[in-house]
Amino acid sequence: MKKLLYITAALLVALAACKKPDVTPDPSKEPSTNPSEEPSGSPSSDDPSSSPESELKVSVKLSDVYDIEGTKAKVDITITVENNKSDDVFVAVFCSDNKEDFHEDVAELNLKIPVPKQTVELYHLDPATTYYVLAGVEIDDAWTNSNVVSFTMPESPQLNIEMETGEADEIRLHNAILYGSATVTNAPAGWEPAESWFYLSSKEKKADDIISNGMKFYAGTVDDPDISSEIEDLEAGTKYYYVLSAEADGKVFHGDVRSFTTKSFGEVAKAVDLGLSVKWADVNLGSEYYWDNEEYFAWGETMLKYEFTVENYSLWEVDGSGNITVTKYTGKNGSDTAKKLSLSDDTAYKLMGREWKMPTKANFDELIEKCIWEWVSSSSCYKVTGPSGESIYLPVRSFMDEDDLHWNCMGKLAFYWASDFDYNSDEETFSYALRLNTTWYKPNYTYVVTDLERYYGCAIRAVARE
Repeated sequence: MKKLLYITAALLVALAACKKPDVTPDPSKEPSTNPSEEPSGSPSSDDPSSSPESELKVSVKLSDVYDIEGTKAKVDITITVENNKSDDVFVAVFCSDNKEDFHEDVAELNLKIPVPKQTVELYHLDPATTYYVLAGVEIDDAWTNSNVVSFTMPESPQLNIEMETGEADEIRLHNAILYGSATVTNAPAGWEPAESWFYLSSKEKKADDIISNGMKFYAGTVDDPDISSEIEDLEAGTKYYYVLSAEADGKVFHGDVRSFTTKSFGEVAKAVDLGLSVKWADVNLGSEYYWDNEEYFAWGETMLKYEFTVENYSLWEVDGSGNITVTKYTGKNGSDTAKKLSLSDDTAYKLMGREWKMPTKANFDELIEKCIWEWVSSSSCYKVTGPSGESIYLPVRSFMDEDDLHWNCMGKLAFYWASDFDYNSDEETFSYALRLNTTWYKPNYTYVVTDLERYYGCAIRAVARE
């Protein structure tokens, strides 16, 4: 492939308009200072003008190619002339990636003697390609070749993306926002910026493992000045490792691995002194906002789950006929004498920490009898104000049966588990719960402690342990 050779304007005259000689340069020949054969019609040996002292002498020398960078390079041409009859010098420059093919020149110049050193600048050269340069000079109808020089263009600069994994912010129970940045160098013309992704894992700690096995969250393109991603549905109180990564030109670029820990259930709750025998948490277990209920729990179970059935409840057994045998907290009909949950089965204690526990029926009775209750329709909550003047809000956010959150009960009916049960009842599969009603039962807008079968998924509002 022939590449057009551009000559530095400040150093070279305009392209020649004269006729190109019919001589084709032969790079296999040594540079000559005079024609190898005396042309026909040349002066005879007895002509005084043909003496060695008066013979034309031409030297054409190419320097090594230098300043090879990007798609450009430079070469110098030095021309010396003696015994010339004319001051006109015709120069043809050849550049080819085939050292056997110099039949087409890339520039023709018309110069005057004396000829200063010429600097030739080459443009638009292909990467990783070897080129050969030859110059030919015609003076007084004699053609002289230069030496042939070769050079190889370097490989194209490789695309590089420097990824920086930033800090996590706004870390909550189940959410966090991850930030990062990217610096792109050597992007080819027309390159479309690659997508960047955050990879996240609570198990893997090395970047390659996190990228291979972790969760993936879109963070924008690498040219975005604000690379970020809001991560949701995280587990509370869990340490996560994350890394910012992008893939381009078959390569994976990534930053350093960072980590953050989501807030625990106990961290987000604050104890409110209503002026009662216990202080009440300001949010439901598993939630960060007073008006919400994120998690539902079966009575006496301390793990998160999202399906609540008779068969998957852990504190009884069900036979093939559907008969239930209570295995713990059996009441009067069994051998277990416990009348309320032990701390090992207390959901609030296990998930929020030792500062918290589930309320008893007596705590709920006190809340009902000594506080002022108001319905707040804008948040579907009961506002409960104690003798101290402080308030808490209890959202009415339904309950779960099987995998069904009863949406038709939202804002109308909800249950909150107590830690105890009626020990003397023949209904050993039931425990106490606070029932909040608005328009589901008659009379409307009532709040009472009732019995509820233990496998249902209900809300929990903790109280502080003294």
